[in-house]
Amino acid sequence: MAKRPIRCYYLLALFLVGTTLLVFWPVCRHEFVLWDDQVNVYENPFLHPVTPSNLCHLWKRPHENLYIPLTYTIWAGIAHVTQRTATEKTEAQFNSFLFHAMNLVLHILSILVVFAILKILFANDWASCCGAMLFALHPLQVEPVAWVTGMKDVLCGLLSLVALWQYLKYVHSRATGYARRARANAVLATLAFILALFAKPLAVVVPVMAWLLANSCQKQGNLRLTFRNPGLLLAAWVVIAIPFIVITKLAQGTSLGFVTPLWARPLVAGDALSFYVYKLLFPSPLSIDYGRSPDYLLQHGWALITGLAPYALGGLLWVFRDRVQWLLASAAVFVIGLLPALGLIPFRFQNYSTVADRYMYLAMLGPGMVVAGLVSYRPSWISKSLVVSTCVVVVSLLGLRSSFQIQIWHANATLFEHALQVNPSSSASHNNHGSVLLQLGRTAEALCHYREAIRIRPKNAEAHNNLGIVLVSRGEVGDAIGHFAEALNIKPDFADAHYNLGIALSKNGKLLEAIAQYKRGLQIEPDDLEAHNNLGNALLVEGKIEEAIFHYQEVLRMDSNNTHARQNLSVAMAMKLKSE
Repeated sequence: MAKRPIRCYYLLALFLVGTTLLVFWPVCRHEFVLWDDQVNVYENPFLHPVTPSNLCHLWKRPHENLYIPLTYTIWAGIAHVTQRTATEKTEAQFNSFLFHAMNLVLHILSILVVFAILKILFANDWASCCGAMLFALHPLQVEPVAWVTGMKDVLCGLLSLVALWQYLKYVHSRATGYARRARANAVLATLAFILALFAKPLAVVVPVMAWLLANSCQKQGNLRLTFRNPGLLLAAWVVIAIPFIVITKLAQGTSLGFVTPLWARPLVAGDALSFYVYKLLFPSPLSIDYGRSPDYLLQHGWALITGLAPYALGGLLWVFRDRVQWLLASAAVFVIGLLPALGLIPFRFQNYSTVADRYMYLAMLGPGMVVAGLVSYRPSWISKSLVVSTCVVVVSLLGLRSSFQIQIWHANATLFEHALQVNPSSSASHNNHGSVLLQLGRTAEALCHYREAIRIRPKNAEAHNNLGIVLVSRGEVGDAIGHFAEALNIKPDFADAHYNLGIALSKNGKLLEAIAQYKRGLQIEPDDLEAHNNLGNALLVEGKIEEAIFHYQEVLRMDSNNTHARQNLSVAMAMKLKSE
């Protein structure tokens, strides 16, 4: 008789995998998108080519204001497989199928771990399956899974969930007297936690979540929320997390744009929680940029309501905590999972929006607990079959909604057109849609979107840079120089703007100024091959042959197949021999 529950558990696990594949499989046919995929993957200089020195660089210091070396390592592994025969640094060099397939595999593994966690918490296979289905199929999960760059969220989420799962098993093994098994669980939990931090620093909240869950399952299948000694293991985790908090803060820098006043940050955090609860219940429309930035919120009086509502709800749950222990625990896990991205500490993406679907990935464990709790702790007068069937219907509808949302992520055109339908005031979406139109040769339309992006957000450095590139191609070099200069005024460490300004100055015959810009850009991005090559060309014209040779050799050191640098080096060497 003992084998039947085990068989049921594995059948439900297979059902979860099959359902997820049915809904999310189309993501594997998706393209890369101009929403950070270019800077993180197919235009990332440290993946062109994949070398031990490039990987070491990604482990030594942050890249693109984030320290996520494990995620970059996995991208590098996939890139290495797909770029063996390619010679140009383009999107075509990479196989987007493999990147998307990896996201889907990681998501499926996360679902199975959530199922295991809920099984420990509620000791009910059907309730755990319903909760895991919500985690698997909710439309808020589409962004991190359907977006190549979203791997950082999915990978961090998976490893964080493994750490939580193994920690719960560690607590259970200690309580039942299995000391050797407890040690193994502790080692696995700690290893998963450290890897999660290397995948994305959001995992710093895992010790608090583990504490909450461990105190919530003192009796298997009977959630009881108490606040006791977190234990030496969790204390060690907190110590481990501190360096990652410091690195993340330093990587974000000081130029964060609008910085929310201290008095307003709890209000911004409360509004973000209200937004996420609303999207959990009514997940439409969803977008990459909701425009819910702190300065936007502080301009509207209704932010007082949305900002204070979660605190009122939390107080209500606390008052009735003896009756709804499991619900209070679920809400606490939900809030803690979101804590780093609520705006209490400013971060770069807040310039666009405090809220984003991807921030919900790990926090979705909380809503999964709510569903599992509703099935497990239903009133006696409601039949189990009615509750389970209702959950299945609701989650199925969410899965259907997800399948439509997945189609939006298929390509750049569909993604940014939809984003502008949801939020026409999205400066970032106008900027990226302009880049898509530019690739299609629709220059006039691209210019309109770049100008609109700047009108909405005058301090959009990327839009100024892109507008400058188009103006250079149209021969309007003087106007272009003004936009590059403005981009650098907004973002002084913008390497691409330095490079493009150098090109514009070269076309204006100001080679010495162009050389200065190329050098400044290379100080920021020392491995920019095109900047090295163009700097070499400018130095060659100025008669600085030795310096030019050095920069051509730098290009070939990083990319031995670069034909332009090889040809330029041959010319420079010939000029050197002739001068001697």
